[in-house]
Amino acid sequence: MPDKEIWKPVKGFEGCYEVSNMGQVFSIRREKFLKGRIISGTQTIAITLSNHGVRCDKTLGQLVAETFIGPPPCKNVKVKHIDGNPYNNSVSNLKWDVRRAFYLPENPEARKLFNEYAENNVLTFIHMRHKYLNTTIVDTDDFKQEALLEIWRDIDSYDAKIKFSTFCYTKCHDVFYKLCRKYCKIKSREISAFTTCGNDPKPVYLIDKLASRENFYERIEANA
Repeated sequence: MPDKEIWKPVKGFEGCYEVSNMGQVFSIRREKFLKGRIISGTQTIAITLSNHGVRCDKTLGQLVAETFIGPPPCKNVKVKHIDGNPYNNSVSNLKWDVRRAFYLPENPEARKLFNEYAENNVLTFIHMRHKYLNTTIVDTDDFKQEALLEIWRDIDSYDAKIKFSTFCYTKCHDVFYKLCRKYCKIKSREISAFTTCGNDPKPVYLIDKLASRENFYERIEANA
């Protein structure tokens, strides 16, 4: 028995548009269904919403998922069509997928490496940073989660010409400094609760110099 079609207002455009769990969009003011347009090279349907000069472009899948599933769990997450059909935008066929680099074909070998080695590489980064830079990441669980998400977002772009461990460490490095910028007040030379640097806290910008002097990444590779 087919699912009953349910309509809900589009968030931010209440009174102007409604979207259904079956993947249809209706313009209340124009009293018509919107067909949308196909994004070149992707087979993805895009919908343009407007209200008093405010315009917003979203994919149909994203619109349905946001309305009936909820907001994405983190930034840069795209909608996955479970059956692989980009024209089937029923809510039952959609999910937020942090595991797919958008518009890239799946890289089975890289995904296999992720499942086997990514977590250990993140833990190695944490350990080596403490061992050679005397920098302890206080909330290791939070850092590990953010690092694994960052690695997985770009997993399908992984090039086998470089070591997978190097690929992971680069992403860990990016996450480390992203969290440092979030928590640390560098100008006032304060270190936050995100990291501690031994008994003598150092401002984060000094860690780059220390890393260079001690050949931090070379040491990581040697222990990988």
